[in-house]
Amino acid sequence: MLDINFFIKIGANVRDRYRNYIFFKTRKDVFGRNYKGYSASYRKAKKKGDLKRQASQYKDYNSPVLSGDLANDLTLKNVTKNGFQLVFPIQGAKVKWLRDMGRTISDPEQPMPSEVINYLSDKARRYMITKRPQRKKTYRIGK
Repeated sequence: MLDINFFIKIGANVRDRYRNYIFFKTRKDVFGRNYKGYSASYRKAKKKGDLKRQASQYKDYNSPVLSGDLANDLTLKNVTKNGFQLVFPIQGAKVKWLRDMGRTISDPEQPMPSEVINYLSDKARRYMITKRPQRKKTYRIGK
């Protein structure tokens, strides 16, 4: 069975994979689709780096990252023997706002990307196999 040690160990890895999938490496929404494009004026301002608090390394990104505040706000919370929570404690309202704009980074139907869910399922399966109690073998001698 899964226990708190598993969730402590895997929680940070899941958080980092989620963050990379949504914001940095894959740059797709939670459903695996490319992000909806920006308006022409916003796209132009972002490419030039004219926006307030903009981090220059994100100017070519179509994912919802401008300063990195939202991506860095993703936090592992409430690790228990039954699981863990990933939350945006400060920037949480932005998640709904982005969903309303068609740039879904989390949804009640699909809280995490399938790739991250598959990673978590695979690690859970492997952990359960290694923690499975060893069966006793009976050897009969003679008739």
